[in-house]
Amino acid sequence: MSEIDAEIRRRAFDRYAARGDGPGSDVEDWCAAEREVHAERGTPRSGSA
Repeated sequence: MSEIDAEIRRRAFDRYAARGDGPGSDVEDWCAAEREVHAERGTPRSGSA
């Protein structure tokens, strides 16, 4: 796992925990974490053109 992947995973989990560990928003948490990390690093998201 790359450093970027690990950071996305951590941030997505942090979002999940901040919501009180409730189900149903895993994709939204992941996508938001992915956008944040790539925006901060100036790297393209996978699958983007």
